[in-house]
Amino acid sequence: MSDPPALSRESRWLRLGGIGLILVVTGASVLLENATHPLEQLRSGDRSHVTWIALGTLVAVNLFTLGLVLLLAGLRQFSLRTNVQARRGALARMGAANLLLLCFAVTLMDREGPGRGGIRGEIDDLWRGVPILVAFMLLLHAGIQRFRSGWRHEARTAEEVLAADPRKPVLYLRSFTVDDQLLLSAPGRWAWLARLFTYTATVGPEQELAFIMEQVGPVVAIGKPGERLPELGAARRYAGDDEWRQVVGTFMDDAALVVIRAGETANVWWETEEAFSRCAPERVILVALGSPKSLATFDQRFTERFGKPSAPAPLPRSWLPDLLRRLFAKGFTIGKVIFFDQHAVPHEEPLLYLSTWWGFFLSPYRPYRDSLQGAFKTVFAALGLRPAATRTLTTAVLLALFGGGFGLHHFYTGDRRRGVRYLAICWLGVPMLLGWIDAVRLALLDDAQFQARLKVK
Repeated sequence: MSDPPALSRESRWLRLGGIGLILVVTGASVLLENATHPLEQLRSGDRSHVTWIALGTLVAVNLFTLGLVLLLAGLRQFSLRTNVQARRGALARMGAANLLLLCFAVTLMDREGPGRGGIRGEIDDLWRGVPILVAFMLLLHAGIQRFRSGWRHEARTAEEVLAADPRKPVLYLRSFTVDDQLLLSAPGRWAWLARLFTYTATVGPEQELAFIMEQVGPVVAIGKPGERLPELGAARRYAGDDEWRQVVGTFMDDAALVVIRAGETANVWWETEEAFSRCAPERVILVALGSPKSLATFDQRFTERFGKPSAPAPLPRSWLPDLLRRLFAKGFTIGKVIFFDQHAVPHEEPLLYLSTWWGFFLSPYRPYRDSLQGAFKTVFAALGLRPAATRTLTTAVLLALFGGGFGLHHFYTGDRRRGVRYLAICWLGVPMLLGWIDAVRLALLDDAQFQARLKVK
């Protein structure tokens, strides 16, 4: 007899139901758009048409979001029947989708009719556009925060992460005051422009560090006492004031790496000293985030304790990051990564404003992705670490569902030959149908089966 499947029946039905609902809503929306031509009806100004289009859009967006919520819950094997946090996360995502829908609906308010001609008409349009822009920005920010709230409801604990991953953990230490920091202070006279460009940021520095360190091992941290929801990034282990030092020491003894967010608090410096007393120096990494001015006090204290770090030989980089940095961010950094060799000699790798082609498009949502990944590529190479690239079933299913027509899921899983075939005939529409079939097939796998089929080594 064959072993029972690791995938529960509820997870299987959540995945299939979510994919089915997404495809039905997408197909129905395309058919209705071709039959009714909603943009032309909106231009006509008929209020009855506008009302029906608004209701139809509201229903379609909510059903589509519901399908996505069901799919994600199934992929992460969350039970919406018994898991209260999973239900709250799903409701937060539904609320975020409606906020974003309202956000873009606000932009239509300036099309209520032709304005006056001449300068007076331009002034009237300006006064009407300013509050609309403010409302758009506020609703957009609120929607992003609701999405983040949904993720925080579903965050796994350190105990759950360690039970699911046999590798040695990566311990992340920091001051609790930076837990909710989503954006770093940008240096220079163009700081306001950097903040405006990253207004839609959804992934903060800790999350980016967690994404990188998960290639080495499960990332864990001590949780802030009394917080209602854990912050995104490292999985939290909560401990009281009388035991947190003992818990930190136990994690250090077994950690593959100890990553410390540099700070000036007494507890952070105690953790730094404790890491050096318990771990080999090459297992300790300090990440100092901020402008050189904000890090001046830390630099002075670090130099007094460990000496001045030396810069390692840089790895060759592609021409795009260097060109963008020279044009727009010459001399600017968001901090540095300090690591140690086996003789406890410190080395420094600056966190430059870098960008890859893919990272350039993601930068409004993940502004620190390329800077941190570029620096840690050098750090890992210097430490002799070869982190394994992680591939998740969730990403593969989503790519097959929404980008299967271009073979994105095959490129992601390492089957480049099949991906090229899909891409070569993408204009026929057949690869899109094949991508949907692939999404269903992938959704029926558990994580172990998916990892076994990967061609990325």
